[in-house]
Amino acid sequence: MKQLYSLAHIITQHNLSTRLLLSMALALIISTSIHAQTATAPAVGDGSSGNPYQIASLENLYWIAADESRWGHHFIQTADIDASGTSGWFEGEGWTPIGNTTFFHGHYDGGGYTISGLTIDRPTTDNVGLFGHIGPIDDNEVEPVSIKNVRLEDVDVKGARGTGGLVGRVTGSENTLIESCYVLSGSVTGDAATGGLVGSNNSYIEGATSGRRPVISKSFANVEVSFSGNGSDNQKFGGLTGCNQKGEILNSFSLSSVTVEPSSGQAQRVGGIAGCITLMGLVENSYSAGQVTVNENVSEVGGLVGYVGTTNAGTVTSSYWDTEASGQAGSAGGAGETTADMRKQATFSGWNFTSIWNIIEDESYPFLRDFDLSGFDITDPGTQTAGEPFNINITNAYSVEGIGLSGTYSVVVTSDIVTEGLLEDGVVYDNQSVSFSGVEATLEGVVLKLAISDPGHILTVDIATILEEQDTEVPVEPAQAYKLEISQQPAATVYGSYDDEPADLGTIEVITLDEFDNVSAAGLDSEQLVTVTIENDGSPGSDAVIGGTTQVDIQSGTATFDNINIDKEGEGYTLRFLSGSP
Repeated sequence: MKQLYSLAHIITQHNLSTRLLLSMALALIISTSIHAQTATAPAVGDGSSGNPYQIASLENLYWIAADESRWGHHFIQTADIDASGTSGWFEGEGWTPIGNTTFFHGHYDGGGYTISGLTIDRPTTDNVGLFGHIGPIDDNEVEPVSIKNVRLEDVDVKGARGTGGLVGRVTGSENTLIESCYVLSGSVTGDAATGGLVGSNNSYIEGATSGRRPVISKSFANVEVSFSGNGSDNQKFGGLTGCNQKGEILNSFSLSSVTVEPSSGQAQRVGGIAGCITLMGLVENSYSAGQVTVNENVSEVGGLVGYVGTTNAGTVTSSYWDTEASGQAGSAGGAGETTADMRKQATFSGWNFTSIWNIIEDESYPFLRDFDLSGFDITDPGTQTAGEPFNINITNAYSVEGIGLSGTYSVVVTSDIVTEGLLEDGVVYDNQSVSFSGVEATLEGVVLKLAISDPGHILTVDIATILEEQDTEVPVEPAQAYKLEISQQPAATVYGSYDDEPADLGTIEVITLDEFDNVSAAGLDSEQLVTVTIENDGSPGSDAVIGGTTQVDIQSGTATFDNINIDKEGEGYTLRFLSGSP
């Protein structure tokens, strides 16, 4: 700002017209500084397959978008990227799609890192997404093109025809691949050919053929997909892809909601995973479980697919939709199942649950092994007291599909310490209806009775729909001292020489226990004495005299009696140990 101030100071020394011109220049400089985007070349890589450009920041990512000469190279993302700043770019229009003047025809590997907060507000622009238009540009149109391992979260994407969170439009071949990608949370809105992941997944070839189809594989979307109400074509809306004609969807799913409710005119071809798959499009080993909402102005609607076509119709194989979650009883293809059946592995005939899919039986929809998005955190409960109830606080709880937990879920807590009479099979908490709100919950009334520290109880918390359990260490201190117990008994038989040589009972140890049988010194007085006497209940030699040590300090929780002797012969003596406060 020092340079700008100096320029303004100089302006005051010139005539009015000069001052006006320079003021305008100053305003332009300030405006540019506010809305400019910085394209920074990656520090590592040369764009070859063996040495891809390493994309580590939003500035690196924009460097790709800023120059179409870079769109045929190889890229790999090496860090999470916060793209929330794109909401203020280009006078509010946001991100400029990669591949907007010609095709992106290179290879982008997201490396499993996230890009979060991407904003695009271009409602009159076709082919809108992180990538605008992708496909081969070689003469034979079979050049390999790929987008892999990209994880988009919290998107806000608005476009016209061909709008998707990841890619607006694919015009590709069998060598065009979108694999192991997702768009999670946020919204995607367009006029036509609009989907949560891809707007249009189409082949470059004009005639229908099964051999030239671009592929979407092992990917999913969970966003709000909606019709903008603009445009004139008003067709092809889906949770994963709006249009999949002459394209393939393999081993993928959608949990996106799809809403198409034109206030006037007509719209058509709306589906939970794809709006249409005409011209030999294919959906295989895939499913949808998002709500599909339309009004009376919409036709060709399905829980999974809206339209398959007639001549050269598309094909749906081993694919399913949730009739309850979608609100749609019918579909142009696929099998409709209840929510309960959609959570059973047996429903998904022929699916690979060894290396591609996984499921938590009766708890989750199938999810891709490439993406286990579940997890949660536990707030350390700290040291507890035996028998006293305490709480375990859970935060950041997300299901395997990346959905924040809200509602009631089953939670079981077990301890690694199983002690007869104190814990049953290690289970210390079992509640089938724990209430989660805002991905958080509180487990109330957990009780541990066995006192142990360093390391303490290792508690394992298991939440339904979350694949991985979480452990937390809870040291437990004894409760207040409650009773005495002889931990080292005197000998069963002792020998002496009658009255002149009293019988020596040896060493006797007495300990203080809490009500759960933990050794405890809690609550004892600073000087806590224990006295031993002969029970006056008709014991043999009840008039005998106890000699030696008869009173010791038990402040530590343990008292040891040495050299106790009895001066009269007899059998079945009963000794009583008494303390002041337990």
